[in-house]
Amino acid sequence: IKLQNKKVLSAFNPTENSRAVVKEFKHIKVDNDLLIELVPNSSSLTVENAPIINSIEIIREDIPQVEQIDAENLPQNELKALLKLADTHLKAGNEEDALRIYHQIYNESSSRSLQMEALNRLAKIGSTASLPVIADDVRQTDLVFWNYEPPSPQFIDALIRVYTSVAENLIKSRPQKAKIMLQYAGSRATDFTLKDRITADLMKLGDDSIIPSVNINDLIPGVHFDYFTGSFTSVNALDNSHPSKSGTINGFNLKKAPGVNQYGYAFRGYLNVPKDGYYIFYVESNDGAKLYIDGKEIVDNDGAHGAKEESGSISLRKGFHPVQVKYFQMGGGQALKVSWRGPNFKKRVITDKDVFINKRK
Repeated sequence: IKLQNKKVLSAFNPTENSRAVVKEFKHIKVDNDLLIELVPNSSSLTVENAPIINSIEIIREDIPQVEQIDAENLPQNELKALLKLADTHLKAGNEEDALRIYHQIYNESSSRSLQMEALNRLAKIGSTASLPVIADDVRQTDLVFWNYEPPSPQFIDALIRVYTSVAENLIKSRPQKAKIMLQYAGSRATDFTLKDRITADLMKLGDDSIIPSVNINDLIPGVHFDYFTGSFTSVNALDNSHPSKSGTINGFNLKKAPGVNQYGYAFRGYLNVPKDGYYIFYVESNDGAKLYIDGKEIVDNDGAHGAKEESGSISLRKGFHPVQVKYFQMGGGQALKVSWRGPNFKKRVITDKDVFINKRK
């Protein structure tokens, strides 16, 4: 194994160390990127006898840590008093002492609400010194770790806000590290505003996982539809069927559906996304439906069922994005409602003001 072109470990056999290798390497200079090389000892290595390495984890432990107050299991009232003291330090510009106390409160308080208060303050600072304090809690999803009492989504979001703030403070000095941290933060966050904030940060860093818009002109409001007759149990069956009627309609709805109990629809158009950001899409249907953005399945509400709503999310660039909704009615009640929520608006139904089709010539 080589790090930065320097051999740090010889005669390593992955087949004998299948679980993990723990090794400390000192004096490895890293500016931005760490070069890792796994060099085979044999010159006759083939695909058949090559080891499979699933992942490599590198933990950097030269982050400055703030000394903690030497106290254990302080009463809650004393911790609350310490919180006020830390606030005073922070207002006076004494960030180091404030951090020391906030960390202690987070580590030693048995009150989730008091821990949340400490996390909210740590999020405003965004110091790398907070990473060792929150690292295990940020990474853990195992119920055993939480003694089968998992924290609330609000608590996880408070942790992720600290993690996000640290990442944001690293954007200029260590953009690749910040990008990796923000991608992980985005995968754990649940709060809409926090998700949108992380998306905005990743867009600034040029994250290619955020879907770009398409360049298209000559659009008019509306949705194109294909109507199918027959008995369906999944929207996927529409792909192998021939439509009995096609046309345009204002939005995703069943207004032009004939008075029959078994049929299907495939709607398509271009969604006008007003701003770069994080978006949630909702599909309420009876029976099944799916929604796709840029060819990617976002909401799956397929199958035979009564009226229920499912949702999904995606980060999008401003502009037009191909959108498709597939729906089938198997019998009984029927319903279809497609809504969305974005950075500048709360949940609302997608209308012909949002979705467009090519202008007929």
